Amino acid sequence: MGFPPALPLDTGRASSIVICCIVFPCLAALTVVARFVARRQKAVKYGWDDYLVVLALLALCGQLTILILGTIYGGVGHHNVRLSSANIAFQYKVLAAVQFTFATSVGFMKMSICVLLIRVFGLNRAFRLAAWCALGLCIAWTIMVISIGAGLCRPFSYNWNRDQDGSCGNSVAAYISIAATDIGVDAVLITLPMPWLWRLQMATKTKVGLTVVFAFAFLDIIVAILRIYYLVNTSYAEGADFSWVSSGTFVWSVIEPSLGIIVACAPVLGPAIKHCVPWGQTGTQIGQPISSRASNWQTPTNPYSGVSMAQHAPLGQTKQPEFSQDRGDDEESQGDSAGVTASDEQMQISVRTDLDIRPG
Repeated sequence: MGFPPALPLDTGRASSIVICCIVFPCLAALTVVARFVARRQKAVKYGWDDYLVVLALLALCGQLTILILGTIYGGVGHHNVRLSSANIAFQYKVLAAVQFTFATSVGFMKMSICVLLIRVFGLNRAFRLAAWCALGLCIAWTIMVISIGAGLCRPFSYNWNRDQDGSCGNSVAAYISIAATDIGVDAVLITLPMPWLWRLQMATKTKVGLTVVFAFAFLDIIVAILRIYYLVNTSYAEGADFSWVSSGTFVWSVIEPSLGIIVACAPVLGPAIKHCVPWGQTGTQIGQPISSRASNWQTPTNPYSGVSMAQHAPLGQTKQPEFSQDRGDDEESQGDSAGVTASDEQMQISVRTDLDIRPG
């Protein structure tokens, strides 16, 4: 079956839908590219978290393609009075297909975050167990959404062809339950790494930065709440102006996985950002914790010369200048016996060879 007559994009909300379907997925695609650039710059082997986020992006590309076609040929964003029966039928096909692309895109994105957390914090047995449970929760959520989309109307073609015997369940209740459980899974993924993040041996500013990055996932929760709002205020009854009132739901269903992919990639973008931004040359990469003691260690300084001892070669077989073994000598006498002299222009260490400092 061919496409129904195309509708103009310069009327109604059609242009806004198409713009959102292009801009946000493109931003998500850029972050995925930057993620792989960062992995390559740090010579880090690709993992399942990287592959899963690519699958999420591919599903998102499928979703935006379906929605753009639905806007052009299905009349999404237009009032129903301007649509033919063929346009409306195509629009309901789009609605049925978007349920699967949304589930796979958001599901793979959540799985990628879980695998990344296991990769970073997996040395802790308790956290590893919790992260694997969260991964199982994400998989279960994805299967649930796909199952609801596949079984909501029987037969499946009843989604767009009501001229046959069939029935559909409560669409509003089903979609709200999907969005509500989506928020619950996001909340688990946000709170899961926080206690362990602050136990890592890395600079405090790095911990704060990573906390902010993970906190960006709250944006995804806000988007999911907005999507619930539009779902509640969308009428699925026959004769309702569905193509007009459902446009907000379609838009937020593209924005949510796009932001989710950006959040999933953000923790590993450090090298790519440092390569592009001159002032970002310092800091610690996630997954590469450093010891706080090592970062605070400083080269010891000779108190008598003011010059770092680590900057000079050892004298003979000794690591330090030889001082008097007499514990009662003060600092001045020890400096004299060692032959330490200083000039105004430059502090130097000199060794007198005419002294016999062997114990007597």
